[in-house]
Formats: sequence, structure tokens, C-alpha cells
Amino acid sequence: MSCVYIKTYGCQMNEYDSEVIAGILQEEGYELTSELKKADIVLVNTCLLYTSDAADELDGVDLGGRRII
Repeated sequence: MSCVYIKTYGCQMNEYDSEVIAGILQEEGYELTSELKKADIVLVNTCLLYTSDAADELDGVDLGGRRII
């Protein structure tokens, strides 16, 4: 089973969107994880105001060969 790590930046709408996405992914058989290194998929949900915060936090993080898109 593939694991998904979801990191959310921003407002309550972003939090809500992440919950919806998590529910859809779970229905499709994905498992959620709170540990970045266990994740097969890393989803960063952000908006224009928080994009630089997300980039700063992920800068230098070993993503195990995964790409940020």
C-alpha cells in the first residue's frame, strides 16, 4: 500500500482542502502517514501567500529521490 504525507500551509480553506484530498486518497487505497520519510507521495498544499514558507521548510529535506512538482 502506498503512503501519502500531506503538509498544509495557509488558511482554513487549505486545511479543509487537505482533509478532502486525504479522504479521496484513502478511498482509493492510500494510507496517510505523519512521517515524511515513510511517504511514497508527498503532497504540499499551499497558496501564494505561503509558497515561500513551504519551499523554505522543504529546502534541504531528504526526499529520498522524490521530486517536488
